Amino acid sequence: MGAQASRLPLTDITPDVKFDASEETIRQLGGTETDFSKREDAERFIESKISERLLQLENDTLKKFEDKLDKSLLLTDVDIGTLSSKSLDEKLDTLNLKIDLYKQLDSDKRKDFAQKDTNKIEQQLTECLIKNKGKPLNCFELMEQFKHITSE
Repeated sequence: MGAQASRLPLTDITPDVKFDASEETIRQLGGTETDFSKREDAERFIESKISERLLQLENDTLKKFEDKLDKSLLLTDVDIGTLSSKSLDEKLDTLNLKIDLYKQLDSDKRKDFAQKDTNKIEQQLTECLIKNKGKPLNCFELMEQFKHITSE
């Protein structure tokens, strides 16, 4: 029992020695820095600088892209406040209506040309048949053209 009371607790012991971990102290202890560790340190330093620069370039590129997007034709033609799906639907409807009108005009012109061709060949066929009364084989080519045009 008496032996335990004479021991000091380990938590009360504090060392009075200061440790200086400078390069010279390490050299004195025999722990010189090797070329390998110097290269590793240099590589880590370079990698950190490169990653910082890449991050800066990425941020600059994103900022430029956002600026261009803000200045794009879509946003300059349309007021930003009125840009909505409803306005885009209305524009699409008007464009579809214009396309339908152009298609109708085109088909009307085609019909007019086809009608003119039909009338012309019909007139030529009639004249040919009148001139060659009793000889319809003389107008065979015109008859074939007339059949071809009317079948379309």
